[in-house]
Formats: sequence, structure tokens, C-alpha cells
Amino acid sequence: VTGEVNRSFVDPDLNEYLKNGVITYLHPLDRDFAVATYYSGLVILDRKGEAREIITEAEGLINQTISYVYSNDRLMGSGPVWIAHWQGVSKLEMNNPFRVFTEKAGFENFITDIAVFNDRLFISTFGGLYFKRSSSVETRFHPIPEIQYEVRGLHLFRPEPGVELLLASTPTETMVIDGDLNIYNLSERVLNLPEKTEDREDYGGYQIVQDPHRPEVIYTGRVSVTGLQYVSGRWREILRIRNLPDERLKIGMDQYGFLWTNNGYEGLIRMDTSRTRNTPVKYFTVDNGLPSNERNMVFVDPDTEEILLGTSNGFYRYNSFRDTIYRDTIYNRVLPAGKNYIMAFHADKQGDYWISFENEHTGWGELVARRTKNGLEVIHDESFQRLPNVSTDVFFSDPEGGIWFGKSNELYHFDKSFVRNDTLPFRTLVRSVYINNDSLLYRGTNFVADQQGGFRIHPTQAEDTRPEIRYRYNNIEFRWAAPYFEQEDRIVYSYWLQHFDDEWSEWSGEVYKDFTNLPWGEYTIHVKARNVYGDVSLPASYSFTILRPWYATLVAIIGYMILAGLLLYGIIKLYTHRLKQENIRLEGIIQERTAEIRKQKEELTDSIEYASRIQRALLP
Repeated sequence: VTGEVNRSFVDPDLNEYLKNGVITYLHPLDRDFAVATYYSGLVILDRKGEAREIITEAEGLINQTISYVYSNDRLMGSGPVWIAHWQGVSKLEMNNPFRVFTEKAGFENFITDIAVFNDRLFISTFGGLYFKRSSSVETRFHPIPEIQYEVRGLHLFRPEPGVELLLASTPTETMVIDGDLNIYNLSERVLNLPEKTEDREDYGGYQIVQDPHRPEVIYTGRVSVTGLQYVSGRWREILRIRNLPDERLKIGMDQYGFLWTNNGYEGLIRMDTSRTRNTPVKYFTVDNGLPSNERNMVFVDPDTEEILLGTSNGFYRYNSFRDTIYRDTIYNRVLPAGKNYIMAFHADKQGDYWISFENEHTGWGELVARRTKNGLEVIHDESFQRLPNVSTDVFFSDPEGGIWFGKSNELYHFDKSFVRNDTLPFRTLVRSVYINNDSLLYRGTNFVADQQGGFRIHPTQAEDTRPEIRYRYNNIEFRWAAPYFEQEDRIVYSYWLQHFDDEWSEWSGEVYKDFTNLPWGEYTIHVKARNVYGDVSLPASYSFTILRPWYATLVAIIGYMILAGLLLYGIIKLYTHRLKQENIRLEGIIQERTAEIRKQKEELTDSIEYASRIQRALLP
């Protein structure tokens, strides 16, 4: 093996990379080729010979010495790519629109903002400013040596034709970068620089806003709000609003020239920038319609240029005629049920809306919405469910296509042209069945007898293989799984034991269920899975019978009937005997009483006759 690819097929640098890496295996994918190397990881080539991905240890691969690559051809690109290397097996998920960069790509710390300047992608982090440099064999982020400290925001500044600068906002200064990457502190070129150091620190902050009506003017600030005007390479402070409580996190300017900023834990502030002296300042709190004075973010609606407020309970707007804040009726309709804290809002170049939010029930999430004839509708949300449950703090539209966004210390690129390919539905499998916690009844494979007297694997359970279980073994444990290899830890299951449960169980991540003291009868366990995208699998089932206990068998029941008959016969006989004895006793009593009556009658008769004789003897 030479490791060399036809030079007419690939870029010379890529060819050299593959040659030095030593090709060990070539595997065709649905639309691409996977090229495994001994030294340089895995290269995914498209049909034109261009490297779509180069997977090395920098991208999270455990080991770069790859011996074999496998993918299931039946899934036609919807399944993962399995990579065998010297330290085990790794999984590469290609059926998604994301490309992720971690700190192994060269940057460090939490990502705060993203911008494209001078055809280069820049990202700011808590650790400094970085730019992306790509070649045919790698993509790396390189630090700007002069700015290796906290940067909170980036702004592409075009004050006049032919002038383009990148402004990097730090907590105490704004750094100015020209097209040749020359850098200077903004405060160094302020014509009317204030004397106090603490006033100069308000040239930094968390965000920079450019005046839409005066493109040479920007607004920034951390404690105070300052307005700075660019004049032929120099700057002039034209506005300073002091005595504002807390620090500014978000700033926005509406179409009327009002500057809005959040106010920490005390609501919102609106400032009238048309007056540079004694600038009118108005505070908005829950008394003006805000759902809370905390966690409020300031955005600008790209369609109306009105201020759009992200709150702890969805989007709100400002009604200039009534001077109140009211709940938005456009963007809230695409948010999930419950309270949603809005973290980020962005309109891309195609007019779609990107929203980052924290739902009170499901946690952090993202969605993409689009205007249709029926109003705003969600076009992407399921894909984001596979991402880490942390906030997305910034979205950015790449001029070359797609969307960049940062989640903590990971940078993602979303390909809007991607169409998720699920050619085959996935299944749930009953993997094992145990009785009384110790005896294996079923190991996940169904067999049927073949014509040669042997057995073959069958996809479903045959009728004659349904086990009959003695009643004393009526404690049964089921274990299941779903062979779906994207975000496996977020697959949930629901089960239903037919003839025992009334309905399906709640969704849960549990992969087993114990049933104890099951009554005798016929049962079928049904199990289904739901993946991270919300797709429900084809269900699995397993049927079995719990035999009657000995005292509930037919023989026992017949015996019970015979015993019952004998008992009834005995009771009748005993009752009849008792009746006869009672009759005899009663007859004896009657005879005795009859004899007594006769005797009394005879005695009475004798007495009457005697009295008659005496009477006759006395009377003449």
C-alpha cells in the first residue's frame, strides 16, 4: 500500500496528507468515500475528491491508527460510520446538519460572539480572539496574540465607503482591528479623551451597537453608556450617559433613535440619543408591562426595526403610542408550551428566524422559524434536540452559507441545505426475559423449526414458542433496547403489558421492568422507543402464559365440585335425620299428653258418677 491517491482526483496537499498517513482501508458511503489511514485518522472524500471531513484526535477520535471502517449499506447513509482503531471502536454520526469544533481545534473557553471580517471567520471567547484558517487537510483556529483575554462582543464596523474595521469589545476597552490585523486600543485615538481612568473603561463593555442613521457612530459601555464617532481614523466621544444602575449586557437601537439596554435586576432603560446633554432616560419595569425585572434581553426586530424584548416569559414589544410593554403575538406562537426564557434571536440572510430559549419543562433548546402565508412556522427544531442541553448565546450567518452558533465552549455550523435521511424506521427489541430474577427465559432471538429438523432465526415470535410458565414463577423481568445510534443516552421507552396494564406507560429512560405476582393468564409485553428527534420506533412484543396454580386447575375445580356435592349431600342427610328425630320426639310428647288427658277424663268421669250416686242417695 503506497497511500497515494490519483493526483487528478484530489488536491496535491490532500494527496500528500494521505500518502504520509498511509491508507489502510477504503469504504464507500452513500455519497462519499471513507479513507482510513494508519497515522492520520479518517478522511471523508466526496465524489469530486474534495475532503468533506478529516477526523483526527483534534475532532475527538480516540486513536488515529484506523484498521477498518464499517457502515450499514441498508440504511443508505442514515446510519453511523463505525471506526475500528487500536484503542477500540468509535462512532461517526454523519446523518445530521452539524459540524462541531471543540477546544481541540485551537480556541479556548466560552464562546461569546462570531463575525466574518476580511474573509475570515473570527470568534471571541472568555480567553481571547481567534480566527479560522482552513486548508485541504485541516481547519484550525489561531489566536490573535495581542488579544488573549476576555472578549465579550464583536462588531463589523463600516463607517464610510472603503473603510471596514473589526471592533472587539472587552470589559474595559474596545480593540480596533484593520484588514491587515493591525490592532490598537480605541481609547488611544480618542480626540477628547476623558481624564478619569474609570471613564475610559466605559469604552469597553459587552456589546457594540452602530447607529443605523449615522453609520460613523457606535454606542457601547459597561456602567455608563458612551457614544463614539469615527472621524478619519480617529474617534470622538459625543455622548455619555452616567449614573445608570448595574452593568449593561445588551444594547439595541430602534427606528426612532432611542437606545435601549437591559438594567440587570431592575428592568430596562430607554435613552434619547438625539440629546447629547442631559439625555432623557426612562425606566421600564413590571409596572410598565414587563413580566419580570430580571433576565431581559434587548433585540431589534429585523422586519420593523422596533425593539424586541426577550424576557423570562417569551417575547415582548414596546408600544410607543401607549408607552407600555406588551406580549408579542408573532414570535411567541412558535415557542413550546410553558415559560420560555429568551437567550438569543437572529434573522439570517434568507429571512429565517433563529431563537435560543430555555423552556421550563425541557430545558435549553433552539428552533428556526419561517414566515409563510399562514404566519410564522417552525422549519427546524428536531435536529437541535440532539445537542447538549446548554444555552446558545450567539447566532451568526456565514456569507458562504449556513449558520454558526456557540454553545458554551463548542462552536457549531448548521448546514441549512441538509435533509435528514432516515430511509428505514428503527425498531425496539426485547433483549431478555428473566423469571424470579435468576433464570433466563429468553435471550432476544426467535427461532422456528426448519424442514431439516433444525432451527433457524425468525424475525417474530412463533405461536408455538410462547412459553408456559408455572404460577410459582410469576415474577418476571423484561429488558429491552433500540438499535438507534444517535444520542443513545436520550432514547426513551414506553411499555404496555397487555391483559394487565390499561394503557401505555409514561416515556422513560429505563430499559427494564419487573412485574411481580402476576395473576395466571395470557400476556403480551409491548415496548416502543422514541429517539432524540421525537421519532417513534416500530414496537417489539413478547407473548407468554402464566399457568394456573394447582388449586385453580380443571382437576382441582372438578374435585372442588365433587367435594361440594358430597358436603351438600351430607348436610341434607344430617338435616333430614334431625327432622326425623324431632318428629319422633314430638310424637312421644303427643302420646304422653294424650294419655294424661285420657286419664284426667277418666278421673273426671268417675268423680261425676260418684257425685251422682251421692245425690241420688240423699234425695228421695
